[in-house]
Amino acid sequence: MAFGYVKPEEISDAFQSNVEKVFYIDNDVLEINGDGLEIEFNLAEFGDFGDGLTFSFNGRIEMESIGSESFTYPPKANQGGRNIDSGSSFYKYNWNENTGSITLDGDLQEVSGFDYLFKEFDMPVSGHPDGHTYGWVFNDSTHLNAIIDFTPDNTVDGDRDNATLYIKDSTGVKQFKVSEVDLSWGGQPSFMSTENATYEHKVYEFKIPIEELNLVQDEPLQLAFTTYGTGQPAGGDYSPDIVFIPTTNEYLVVYTDFDFDNGKSAIMGQFVDPTGTKVGSEFVIEALSTLLPKFPKVIYNASDDEVLVVWNNDDSSNKGIYGIILDTDGSDGGNSKVQLDSSQAPVGSETHQYPDAAYNPTSDKYCIMWDYYDGTDTVLRGGVVVSDSLGSSVTLSFPPQGGMDVPDFDLAYNPDTTKFDFVYKEIDDGSESIQHGRFDKDGNFVSMATAVSNKNLWTNEP
Repeated sequence: MAFGYVKPEEISDAFQSNVEKVFYIDNDVLEINGDGLEIEFNLAEFGDFGDGLTFSFNGRIEMESIGSESFTYPPKANQGGRNIDSGSSFYKYNWNENTGSITLDGDLQEVSGFDYLFKEFDMPVSGHPDGHTYGWVFNDSTHLNAIIDFTPDNTVDGDRDNATLYIKDSTGVKQFKVSEVDLSWGGQPSFMSTENATYEHKVYEFKIPIEELNLVQDEPLQLAFTTYGTGQPAGGDYSPDIVFIPTTNEYLVVYTDFDFDNGKSAIMGQFVDPTGTKVGSEFVIEALSTLLPKFPKVIYNASDDEVLVVWNNDDSSNKGIYGIILDTDGSDGGNSKVQLDSSQAPVGSETHQYPDAAYNPTSDKYCIMWDYYDGTDTVLRGGVVVSDSLGSSVTLSFPPQGGMDVPDFDLAYNPDTTKFDFVYKEIDDGSESIQHGRFDKDGNFVSMATAVSNKNLWTNEP
């Protein structure tokens, strides 16, 4: 803010900010709270032009409803907001790769000689600046140390600002959170300028005792991070799926549409022709809701010339699997959505996510499977339902999956064998592989744990 070329001489705010913070139009911002802001100008500096100068003010209004999405590193660690678990992507850090101690003071001097573990470009949609986030990891003989330079967060939001370090080992994934009130695993978050951004922003430091680590000789630590500071990741349309409808010679695309400003999402549909041209307008399959419907999948039923759309809700009060049958013009034909996991509904910290479906014309049934996350591990669950109104559910009986994580899968029906086949990523004692399993047309278990690939590391999303 300024009067023409004259900058304020003094400002009075809760942070006792320097006048340079409000004179330049940059990313160094000042919060105006309910008490307002007092600004003083020196009239002696106006000369003979006081009456002709223009008062200029630059600012932004924070979103009315602030979402809860975090920035994640690696960026695919929690695609679409999924929980970071043993099936997520992680960075690798070798013990003693960078050696040094940390002083919890917000200074980046400790990492001046180290290469960063990651450097990711973030683009918030909340008015916060675009910028890189940098992460360094190092250790001494007693602690694992990490520093996050979160340049996109240029506002101070109390204990809402936080960062979390995730460490994956053979027992699962441990979380270490740092905020103004969570100081067990690091220092007080700093708000400062660094060589990576000249405006003030958040810097987080972690200091994790070696006793918290399950170090295995010659094996790297697997690390992921999240940062949250009321800055929201870019919203938009996510997790699309597509199916061809031969009777109309069109494709139906389904996707999640996020409204991060208001903490809502919806499941949408759009028809396109074989050239990729839109047919008609997009339409609502599941209305915009704070229940956060996400991750839709769509399957065509040739016997009844209809489609099934399945998705999961991701609100803390409702993490169930839902489906609805649509006519091939996108209308519901009088059908209502059905909760497909009602007999296995998640409770407490349990989560059902990422459903998929396949259609069996032999017995006119759908097989629906999903990820079941119990707060530590991810395994498979599912059921078989008759196509008429999605009723008469039969629970799929998987063999025990204790000690394993099964985070990624795909599902199809084989008319030649009249079986539902599925492939999945398995993580067992740190070893990763792609496996195959099978149920018969009515949902009776046939086989599981037939290896497709034993590449071991970085096998994902079959």
